[in-house]
Amino acid sequence: MRKILTIAVLLLLGQSASGFTFLFEGKNRHLDSSVTFYAGIMQVSPDGRSFNTAFSEAALDWQSQTRISINIINEYLDPCTSTTPVSGFLGGLDGKASIDMTATVCGNDFFGPLAAIALPGGTSPTGPNPGDITDGDIYFNGSLNWDIYDGPRRPDLLDFSRVSLHEIGHILGLSHTIFSQEIMNAEVTDADVLYPDDICGIAILYETPQDCTMLLEGSTSMSGGPTTAIFTGGATADSGASYETMFSSTQSLNVVSTIVVEDAHIGLQGNLYVVVVLADGTLLAKNSDGGFDPITEDINSFPSAESKVLAGANELLILENLVAADLGIANIGLSFYIAYSLVTEPGELYFASTPIRLTITE
Repeated sequence: MRKILTIAVLLLLGQSASGFTFLFEGKNRHLDSSVTFYAGIMQVSPDGRSFNTAFSEAALDWQSQTRISINIINEYLDPCTSTTPVSGFLGGLDGKASIDMTATVCGNDFFGPLAAIALPGGTSPTGPNPGDITDGDIYFNGSLNWDIYDGPRRPDLLDFSRVSLHEIGHILGLSHTIFSQEIMNAEVTDADVLYPDDICGIAILYETPQDCTMLLEGSTSMSGGPTTAIFTGGATADSGASYETMFSSTQSLNVVSTIVVEDAHIGLQGNLYVVVVLADGTLLAKNSDGGFDPITEDINSFPSAESKVLAGANELLILENLVAADLGIANIGLSFYIAYSLVTEPGELYFASTPIRLTITE
């Protein structure tokens, strides 16, 4: 079987909004919904707390909020030593997940000031067992300043707990979110707990979408046929920590969505759509420039919010940092319908019949 690896890195910057994506552009996951980590880090924080314990607690957070089973073996296993004939990039693929605090990644540097690197590995998505992640090692940059703390990030000190949460997410099969403040952001943020999008990503990847609180129910197609596509979304005023339906006009809002396409549609050219229905029945569709155009019910007239090669999960930032009062808007209800299409299937849409609902008061 052909093997693949990906470098899932955690940078040191910041962004806004939220969503989730999957590794490898597909839906790769641990098919038995379980991971065993070999964790033998000996370092402690300045006040004496064990980094190994902090990693175990981060793993427990994922396990307690999803249906993933994570086992910790408190032994050091060198991630750079392969016990199989197959050698992978930056180490080996031995079918085991291990962690290390080290100045290099198997003799290679950390490609700049990276806090950590996760290397999930497994079978190719085009191989005989698509979606199978069989191991994954995590390397923490030992040349940086680490501690264990809650609350806002500190510019001169990395929190080992939140970085562990992030890297475990990669090993489970999540990629970076494009717009988020949450744990799976590509950059260290103030978030030190799992956010709804993080949990939704795992729930959908491991085929328990009912566990996603942001699920938009009623997936269907314009032709009326069934679809396995899944749509999530919501509106947030706290960078994805919570999602609501009612906001004041002075709050700054983000409205986001993720479209998880049918397996057979991954890798095909497609279009993503956002259609807004106002209280008076007016229809608007988001265009590729970020604006909203009036439309009719003729789907062939809809502008697309984005045209792209479809990945397993596709994020859509619908509204970013909207303060309705700045636009003189209040006392309005909006419904956002999310959809996608294939270039090869003109006139067919795959969509959620349940919209993202948003009410803006005074």
